[in-house]
Amino acid sequence: MKNHYLIPALILWCAASCALAQTWSAYNKISIKPLAGTSNHTPNFGGMYDKVYARFTTEHFEAETRYMFNISGSTNRITGIIGKALVRFFPLPQLEFAVGKDLDQALPGSFFTVIDDYATDANYGQDGISVSYNFLNMCATLHMPVSQQYFTDDGFELQGAAALTAQLPAGFATGAMVRYYGNTDFSAALFASWQQGKILEAGLGYTYNGTSAAEDAGELERLQTEILHLATLSFAYKGKIFSTAAEGEAGIDKNGLAALYCGILPSIRLYAAETTSLRLKSKIKYFAVFNKSNTKQELWEIYPYFSFSCGKNLLTTGVLLSLQDNQLSWSIPITWKYSIRQSHSTRISDDA
Repeated sequence: MKNHYLIPALILWCAASCALAQTWSAYNKISIKPLAGTSNHTPNFGGMYDKVYARFTTEHFEAETRYMFNISGSTNRITGIIGKALVRFFPLPQLEFAVGKDLDQALPGSFFTVIDDYATDANYGQDGISVSYNFLNMCATLHMPVSQQYFTDDGFELQGAAALTAQLPAGFATGAMVRYYGNTDFSAALFASWQQGKILEAGLGYTYNGTSAAEDAGELERLQTEILHLATLSFAYKGKIFSTAAEGEAGIDKNGLAALYCGILPSIRLYAAETTSLRLKSKIKYFAVFNKSNTKQELWEIYPYFSFSCGKNLLTTGVLLSLQDNQLSWSIPITWKYSIRQSHSTRISDDA
């Protein structure tokens, strides 16, 4: 279905949701890179985007959407992307139906704060239809993707995912999933987390036949096969003055190729008043893919920046550096986020 069919439906759906909403949150986020360049080229315009987000909730219904307009810095081409569009329906307190794009149904302990996304194969409910049933402290979910891949030359092909998550005593949680999207895409994962209120959270996981974050970073060489064994570790602490998040993935495929990702996001509060605060943050991400001859492709991304909040406004700016194959790229992002109502997210990252 083309985007010009989706957008009017999305507008009508949001309008109906507003009329029924008991609670809602929304924001608009504008980001521009007035200057961007490399060590070998003259600085120029680096592009911009405008992201609109809204979430509506009633007793039996929830709708969420995120749409982004993007202007490329190299071509000045304008594109529109529906990053999230979903509906959840709760006919019973124990039963949930979900349909849409980017459902974010993932195993506990699989969220990466620095990347601001879930580990790829722990996110079992992405695009499609899901049915979840809650019993005791557990949740069982069946997910079916919606795509043309269902119909092959041999007819109908069964695809889907099944997951079971459980909340345990003392702040622990665990979950397991199996995903089968045809013979070329099978994976299984087991994750666990420990959470102390909204202040401290740690997660670890293992994925069989997975995909590493390093494979999707920049222009790094993509491994020829899925990673046979992939281990994941994450940690996040959110304090009043100092906050930090750290995470990593290490994996190896059946041919001996390896992938590695590490990320850290320290944050310190420099100033705070009743409705304003100023923080200094720094995102550091490292990606690497190692080949059979022990040579490697590496990518560093370093982004020190200031985050200033005043009421419903959040302003961030800094210098984004990227180093790959001895080639240095840089840009100066300036981002303004205005929350019509505060988002429900409690993540350390500003990239909700």
